[in-house]
This record gives sequence, C-alpha cells and structure tokens, in this order.
Amino acid sequence: MHFVGIIHSVNLKNKVFSIRNKTGVKFFYLQNNLIKKFKKYLEKGRYVAFDYDEDKIIVKNKITSFQVNYFTKIIRKTKRRNIKYYDLKIIQSGIRDLINSLENVMFLDLEMTMQDYHHNEKFKTEIIQAGYIIVDKDNNVLCEKSNYVKPTVCKRITARTYQFLGINKDDLKDAISYKEFYKDFKNVLNTYHPTILVWGKNDIKVINDSYSLNKVKSLADLTTFINLLSIQKNYFNLKNDLGLFRAYSIYNHTEDIFQAHDALADARVTFEVYKLFKEIINQNEEFVFPK
Repeated sequence: MHFVGIIHSVNLKNKVFSIRNKTGVKFFYLQNNLIKKFKKYLEKGRYVAFDYDEDKIIVKNKITSFQVNYFTKIIRKTKRRNIKYYDLKIIQSGIRDLINSLENVMFLDLEMTMQDYHHNEKFKTEIIQAGYIIVDKDNNVLCEKSNYVKPTVCKRITARTYQFLGINKDDLKDAISYKEFYKDFKNVLNTYHPTILVWGKNDIKVINDSYSLNKVKSLADLTTFINLLSIQKNYFNLKNDLGLFRAYSIYNHTEDIFQAHDALADARVTFEVYKLFKEIINQNEEFVFPK
C-alpha cells in the first residue's frame, strides 16, 4: 500500500513516526535497516512517500502501527524550493544511465580458500580460482578465461575448501601461479579497459588484498568495480541481500538453479543477470519485484 503525507511526529526509540490525515493520526513502524538509512532525514514537517504492509501490524507501548517496506521520497519543503533528501525515481534514473553508459564490461568471479573448521590466526584468504568474461557494449564476447590459482601464503588447501568447491587435488594439477594470474589479469585490463562487475563485495576485497599478500604492485588504478548486487538492491529498494542465482531465477521466471561454485560458471550467470536487469530497467512498464 502506497502512502504520502507530512510527518506529524517521530519517535526513533519506539521506531515509529506518524502522519495526520482526515481520519486522524496514523502510525508507521520502521525496521532497523530503514532507521539506519533514513533517521537523519525523518523530522516533523517533512514530506514522505512510502510503501507499507497493511497486513503487518505492530503493537508496541500501546501504539498500533503499520510496517514500512520502503521509502520512495523524503522532501523538505521551503518557500524557495523543495530539498530532496531521497527520491527513488532519481536513484533509478541514475542507475539506468550508469548501466547504459558502460562500454567494455568484465564479469568477474573468484573462488577463495577457506579456513578449516578450527580457527587459524595465520590463515589468509586467497584466490584459488578466477573466471571472467569480457563483453563489448553490444554484449559480444571479447574474452573468456578460467584458471585455478595456487595459493602462495597458505599453501595447504583445507578439506573445507575442497568440500565447498566440490573439487579435489587432480583439479588443481594444472593450476597457475599467482604471478601468472596477475600478469594475465594486468594484460587484459590494459587491452580492454573494462569496467568490472562483481556480485557482492567479497571479490573486490580479495583481489585488492591479493596484491599486498603477493608483494606485487596494486592494479587499483586499472580497475573500476561495480557491485551489481548493491546496484540492484538500490534500484528495487531491497532490504536484504539477493543471491546471484535467486536473481537469475526471478528475472528469468524460472525455478532456482543449482550453484556449482565454479568461477567461470558464476561469471556467466552474472553476465546473464546483468543482461536481464538491463532489459528490465529499460522497459517502459515497471517490473514488480516479488516479496
């Protein structure tokens, strides 16, 4: 249910705000993620537009309120102009412009080593497999590659890593050294100058950490990362993280597919999700994201 109005009162301790309308004062409950994101903008007199769930009724301290799902606008109106603190339409337009402006794009996925089930203070997470696909603006594939990579700091690969990735020692017999991976990765960046799209923050952190771990020059100046998960959360105003394969099934209207934890396979799925997402945001009709 969509609702618009001017905030009558705010009580962040009780996680509620109210709006007065013709029928009286109506209270709305704020989930923790909304308080964290919007508390500095929620003040009496501010104009807000938001969606709430009329089936989720919260009773706290004798106040009955409806749970807010997400905001679409928060505005402070003044005599001279309106100050927009938050406008979902503007955010969506900016994301659409960003996605449509991309030229060469690399879809990168990394698999990493994992600690055994007991804690080891000396353990460092390292790249054990890297897979990527590079496409041009028209989605023509320019380059595609996958390699297992030998860890250099913690060379013993744990049983937990083997089990999680579904691999064994034979799969790693042709693994390349980190320096080979680094040299090839640097060459690809210099050749295609791609924007790198990843799903989540982990791959960005691990590849940036790998430079210092392996005592090589950082490639940060050659890399521009976009977190496709974050982009889609902001576009659809999602409060929870969305799994890559779940996103694929939602956009493609299919059942959930099995995730093999293979870097190149996951890079391909990231590419497919990117294409489906780009198609959706450029359509005239609005895509209704399922709850």
